[in-house]
Amino acid sequence: MTSGCKTCALPTPGGPDDFPRLVQGAASGLLDPSRGSSRSARVLWGLRWKLGKVLGWDRPDSGLGARVPSLRDRLPHDLRDAPSGPGLRRFTSLYLIEDEWAAEIANRTVHGVAHFGWVEDGTGGYRGQMAVYVKPNGLLGAAYMAAIEPFRHRIVYPAIMRQLERAWWTSSPHPRLRRVVTLPPGQRPIDGFPRFGAHLGRPVPPVPAEPAIEIRGAVTETFVLPLELLATLPRRELDADFHCVAGWSATGLHWEGVAFETFYRALVEPSVRPGAAVTHLVFRGLDGYRSVASLEDALGEDVLIADRLDGRPLDGDHGAPARLVSPHQYGYVSTKHLCRIELHTAEPAGVHRSRALRLLKPHPRARVWKEERHRYLPAWSLLHVYRLFVRPIAFLSARDSRRPSS
Repeated sequence: MTSGCKTCALPTPGGPDDFPRLVQGAASGLLDPSRGSSRSARVLWGLRWKLGKVLGWDRPDSGLGARVPSLRDRLPHDLRDAPSGPGLRRFTSLYLIEDEWAAEIANRTVHGVAHFGWVEDGTGGYRGQMAVYVKPNGLLGAAYMAAIEPFRHRIVYPAIMRQLERAWWTSSPHPRLRRVVTLPPGQRPIDGFPRFGAHLGRPVPPVPAEPAIEIRGAVTETFVLPLELLATLPRRELDADFHCVAGWSATGLHWEGVAFETFYRALVEPSVRPGAAVTHLVFRGLDGYRSVASLEDALGEDVLIADRLDGRPLDGDHGAPARLVSPHQYGYVSTKHLCRIELHTAEPAGVHRSRALRLLKPHPRARVWKEERHRYLPAWSLLHVYRLFVRPIAFLSARDSRRPSS
């Protein structure tokens, strides 16, 4: 039997006695793509079984005990005498011991085994690992495996991993892990709150003597709102995490400022040009960075113009003197050092000046719970690449923040 995939580390951190949780979760459907949130994986998985029904791939006479004998009869005596374990959808369990579980499947295309283990993770904890071994059945099986190869590794397996990761953290009995429950799919907690973004090589911009926010675009005329006007509006405090599109999240942040809806309704909306239907806003920072948001998203109840973080005025690393904070969207929307807001009656083009952002085309909604990372690319496509650069970029950004402004 040849290996159909490499051994996969599962996102299931835990203690030495947590393997039964993994077995129970897998047996209850956590590894079933048809029950996951990925539409692509659900469609592909459903298509496979519909084709199997039409073409007769999964008939009883093509399965275990008919086309091929079960591997259980070939197991060593200690495994053969062990409990067979719970059923796994479409699989038949082979054996279950303290830190291993295996199940097999057979049809007209393949004879396969899914093997799960519970191993030390090198940091004093434990995690699950999985290997899938597949023996194609003749030319049909070889052609089938070749056809599904790109979809299996690029769509189905990543979707299964995300599905398992969310469910594992949600049900974790360990307090250290349960705090991750609030994180959206694909996000991981990070220590602290690093300076991060498209400003590598540039120091923090200086704060003007009289900071203000310029309002322009679909208004009767361009005008300037001194930042001190925020003090005349009702204050708002918000406990919210910050989610970077690169896959890290700074958790437990306490923001203070003014609800953006309050700011917009009181100070901006009265100056909108008669007959103009504003649909999008462009936010610009003192560092030249720009982001775009639909008016609907910007007026969300958790969106702030913040001037304090964790009980202190914003520092340069995090957007002084004031910044946009939109917790339900990825961080690239939350422009720091806010100094200009442009009103548009259609989605503007060419907003992003960063080469990386122009190339990757950020999603126009950027909603974290829907994993809207990119306009055209699947959410998972660059996540692992992003994570390789998190620490180097955080280091370079911290270094640049210490450089004096020119």
